[in-house]
Amino acid sequence: MGEPRVVLEVDGAVGAITLTGRGGGNAMDLAFVRELDDATAEVTRLAEAGGLTVVTVRARGRHFCVGGDLAEFQSVADLPAHLDRMTVHAHRSMARLHELPVPLVVGVHGATAGAGWGFVLAADVVLAAASASFRPAYAAAGLTPDAGVSWALPRRIGSARALEVVLANRRHPAAELVEWGLVTRVVDDELLGAELDQLVDALRALDPEVVRETKRLLHADDSLRDHLDDEARTIAAIATRAPAPPTLTIPAPQGDAS
Repeated sequence: MGEPRVVLEVDGAVGAITLTGRGGGNAMDLAFVRELDDATAEVTRLAEAGGLTVVTVRARGRHFCVGGDLAEFQSVADLPAHLDRMTVHAHRSMARLHELPVPLVVGVHGATAGAGWGFVLAADVVLAAASASFRPAYAAAGLTPDAGVSWALPRRIGSARALEVVLANRRHPAAELVEWGLVTRVVDDELLGAELDQLVDALRALDPEVVRETKRLLHADDSLRDHLDDEARTIAAIATRAPAPPTLTIPAPQGDAS
C-alpha cells in the first residue's frame, strides 16, 4: 500500500483535510478520489454531529491540485469506464464539501487546474498565495468540466465569463480571482499557512452555533420577506440559548471633538 494521497486530521473543532503532495501536484487518480471520498464522508459525519466548527483543505507539494492524473488516464484500457468510477467518488466528495454545515476554508498555492477548481468553488473562504495561479485545463485536454465546476462557476461569475474562462484556458493569477469573488484574499507565499491558521483559530473561538447559523443564513435561497422571518427566528433562538447576553463595546468615532 502506497503513501496516502489525502489525510484527514481532527484537532478539537477543526477538521483538516490535507492533499499530501504525491508527485508534487496532487494529481487526482483513482486512489486519490477514493481517499477523498473517505475523508469527506468522515468530516461530514463529524460536522453534522456538531463536533466541528470549521473544515480546512490545504496541500503539500509544489502545487495545490493540478486536476486529473492524465498519465493514469492514458494508461487505462477503458477510459470512459475509468472516468465513471472516478467521478462517483470525486462528485460525492465535492457535493459534501459544498453542503458542509460549517465554513470550509481552503488554502491554495502553486497551480490549480481542472478538478482542483472544485475545491475552490466549494469553499466559503479561499486564501491564496501571491504566486498561485489557476487554469481550467479541461478543453486543452479534450475533456469537459467535472467536480461541479460547470455548475458552480457560472453561478459565481456569470455564464458568459465562465464559458470564456473554461474554453480559452488562460492562466489566471490569484489577484484576478479576487476580483471575481472566487478568492477571498491573497497573502505572501511564506505567510499562507500562518494566515490560514489565524483565520481558523478565530472561527473556532466563536460560538459554534453562531458560526453554523450564520453560514446557513448566508447560503439560504429564499425571498427577502421569508429571509427576514428566518433571521428574526434565528437571532431570537440564538439569544435564548446563550448563557448571557454579549457585552457590546462601540468605539467612539475618531476625530470627534470632546
